Amino acid sequence: MDRLLKIKLERKKNKPKFTRHDSNVRKQFKSWRKPRGLHNKLRMRVTGHMNPVRQGYGSPLRFIDKHGLKLTLVRSLGELKKLSPKEHSIIIGSIGLKKKMVLIKKCNEMGFRISNINNVNKFLEEKNSLIESRKKLRKERHEKKEKSKKELEKKAIEKEQKPGEGKKDTTEEKIKEDMKKSLPGDKR
Repeated sequence: MDRLLKIKLERKKNKPKFTRHDSNVRKQFKSWRKPRGLHNKLRMRVTGHMNPVRQGYGSPLRFIDKHGLKLTLVRSLGELKKLSPKEHSIIIGSIGLKKKMVLIKKCNEMGFRISNINNVNKFLEEKNSLIESRKKLRKERHEKKEKSKKELEKKAIEKEQKPGEGKKDTTEEKIKEDMKKSLPGDKR
């Protein structure tokens, strides 16, 4: 394994940066694309031009990190229990924040290396503070909603208690009914 890691590092040093043809001329050409032009010198592999992407630049070790551990994608505790910390390095998949935090804590306890998180303790602290702030926001919104409901109920009770306003509603309803009866298209 150590021999293969050394080979991988040597090849990585010698591997050129593959940029798209004419990337020095146009800013929008950033990532590699295969040249398909009829007279394109890069496609024809003319000497003096850039090297195209080929199989020979590949690494003998795929899906192995710099410590020699096999990279594995984990999405649940069940998948985590099947792995050993001496052979596997973990990439935590796209899951919710709460489950991710539980997984990270379990990985820390078991002694796994987590590839896609640099500082585990810092990550946990940040996410805990984020969750707390969300809880506070949710609580404030809920309290505000309850307060507005209570105010509306108070206003409704006050309307019912005032004697003059109730009669106006009934007179308005009578006027509307009379208007409907007196429409020209009605048949009596």
